[in-house]
Amino acid sequence: MKSKILHVLFLILLNFTVFAQTKKIDSLRKSIYATISPKIEVILSICQYHRSLNTDSLYHYTILAEKLLPKSKDSYEKNKIEFFRAVYYKKTNQENLALRICDKYINYVDLNKSKATDIALDLYYDFILLKANILIRNQKFKEAIQLVYAILPTLENSKNTEAIIRAQNFIGYAHMEMNEHEKAIHFFMQAIATAKKDSYHSKSLGIVYSNLASEYSNLTKKDSAFFYIDKSIQINTNIEDLEGLANAYFIKAVIFKDLNKDYSDAEKNMIVALSIRQKIGDPYYIVSDMAELADFFAETHQPGKGTKIALEGINIAKTYKLNSKLILLLNALAKNYKENKEFKKFGEAEEIIKNLTDTMYLSNSVSEIAEVQAKYESQKKQNQIIEQQYALLKKDYLIFSIILLFIMLAIISLGIYKNKQKNIKLKLQNLQIESERKLNDAIIATREEERRIILADLHDDIGADLSSINLVSGLMNKYPDNKELISDFAKKISAVSNELSQRMNAIFWVLKKENNTLDNLINFIYSYSEKLLEKTGISFRFIGKNLIERDIIVSEIQRKNIFLIVKESLNNILKHSKATNVFISITIINDSTLSLIIYDNGIGISNFDSKGNGLKNIKKRVSEINGNILFKIEKGTKLEISIPI
Repeated sequence: MKSKILHVLFLILLNFTVFAQTKKIDSLRKSIYATISPKIEVILSICQYHRSLNTDSLYHYTILAEKLLPKSKDSYEKNKIEFFRAVYYKKTNQENLALRICDKYINYVDLNKSKATDIALDLYYDFILLKANILIRNQKFKEAIQLVYAILPTLENSKNTEAIIRAQNFIGYAHMEMNEHEKAIHFFMQAIATAKKDSYHSKSLGIVYSNLASEYSNLTKKDSAFFYIDKSIQINTNIEDLEGLANAYFIKAVIFKDLNKDYSDAEKNMIVALSIRQKIGDPYYIVSDMAELADFFAETHQPGKGTKIALEGINIAKTYKLNSKLILLLNALAKNYKENKEFKKFGEAEEIIKNLTDTMYLSNSVSEIAEVQAKYESQKKQNQIIEQQYALLKKDYLIFSIILLFIMLAIISLGIYKNKQKNIKLKLQNLQIESERKLNDAIIATREEERRIILADLHDDIGADLSSINLVSGLMNKYPDNKELISDFAKKISAVSNELSQRMNAIFWVLKKENNTLDNLINFIYSYSEKLLEKTGISFRFIGKNLIERDIIVSEIQRKNIFLIVKESLNNILKHSKATNVFISITIINDSTLSLIIYDNGIGISNFDSKGNGLKNIKKRVSEINGNILFKIEKGTKLEISIPI
């Protein structure tokens, strides 16, 4: 009876301290208040919406769930409560406490994985993704990615589609934070593909679309950025994910500001995002948004608004000891003081920033010293253990002497055996040398065959061009008095000669042994393309230079065909497309496939099977190096070519 009275009092207190959030949350709250003894399952269901719950509300519900749980019960429900408690600690910037809870459950499951049920494993994945999220907030990107990669193979073999999508999105987000845009987009697209493959309506797709929109905004692809952010807002609104909705509105504001230069709509979306964020009550994200908004007001010459929002954010950051965010807010405050010509206050803010930065540096230095001391103590204990083991070894000296004698006898026997096997080994070595010689001969033969094909192509090209020059020369002799016609013929011969010279230079470059790396090929293609387009009025963007982290050898036949594919594509663009922008990307996927993308924003190609426009030659060259080609119409023409390397 006393327990029930306490529960009633707790529910009355909870009714006054929690805040209305979403329809789903309010519906679950009503079912809790409708009974004197609420079920723990209902409490855990409402905590499941922690991305939309006010921080104080989440704390109160975890306390209530804990009170309803029998003390002797070590169950899934107990671990679930611990998970929501870790989420609360993360939201309130008590990340060490959150990590301690995560590690406790993760280590427990790692030791007992063979006995773990499916729901226990699902919770295990939740804990890992929560830990990884905390690591990213602390700029520990490598550690976070390794943590998620470790569970990805197991996840992909499971039926937990939601966790797979979250993991793929998470790896993409980590790459996004490190400004690795192409890798980030690759993993976001993988997450979308996973959902489509299983016809699965993921609650995480809203987050994926937001991240994808942010990346396209970074790459200045305005249409794609708006398309995906609108999808994110729609999904997050439908599922009532307030945290995802706040992120989406903020990203949309950035797109308006950076790509549309529409500062009015940018400000509206920032204010909507901040109001949602304040409703949730996560101070880390609230002050982040306040810093961005204050910075925006300084940029748009509204220092009064900027100063006010920065000061409010500074008070929150101080309350929750968010020192890294405090520096961002102080920087935004200083910008607004400067914009408002309050130079004295600007100087004071700059001095505070300097002192705070120095304090944080000192704090980090102290923590590094503590870490060194901890390592020293650990090493000291290990040395004591080694000394104890050495004492035991001395006592067992006689046993080790006998073992050593047996080892010596074994070595002598092995020597006798080796003498008997010497002739066999020599024969095997001779066979190996002969095999290597045959392999080298085969490699040389392959290279000679590639050179024969390249020279045959060159012979055909030269023959065709020389025939053309010969034909035009004959026509010049036929009409010696027609000056206008003679001038046209001379221009034709000059153009064919220049083309022939360029082609021969390219082939000679391909045949040079020192040009056999992919990095050299990329630099050659970039130089050629830039020179070809520089006087055409076409804007040119190239991705690939200095991105290859290791030497990748490319054969002569591959170098020739890859270069000519680019050359013929550019010729098509110049002759037929009426384009104003050209984009070329050369990257390596999974260490084994070269991805070549050529895009122009011209009029497009109506018939991909056409034999004209050089398409036939491009298809032939891709086929010669066992590649695949895909044509797309995306406000112009896009060629996506993959080649095994």
